Amino acid sequence: MTGYLPTAEVLALILATPIPWVRKWKALLAGLVLVHVLVLLRVLVVLIFGFSAAGAVALFHPGPLARSALTMLFNVVAVGISFTYVAPVFLWIAVAIRQQECQAGGRESGP
Repeated sequence: MTGYLPTAEVLALILATPIPWVRKWKALLAGLVLVHVLVLLRVLVVLIFGFSAAGAVALFHPGPLARSALTMLFNVVAVGISFTYVAPVFLWIAVAIRQQECQAGGRESGP
């Protein structure tokens, strides 16, 4: 579930976007790479949080400020389910929507 939901959402959003197929294939490739980076970030945050916990498995001990920042990042990225659904939307915007289309209101502008 960690990687399936964001991947499926990015794929669905890109495939449903009314853009030419050449751009759609490029957006699919870029979107899949970025969603894998997103999943890697999530796993990395979970591992760092787990290995910084007090106990026998603690590999390092962050200071109080770093610990609170790490806890907040863990709660947003790994615990909260909204990250799974919101982050792929931003990835889709980044790979499928051009700046000219946003300024023209979706109309095709000249070459």
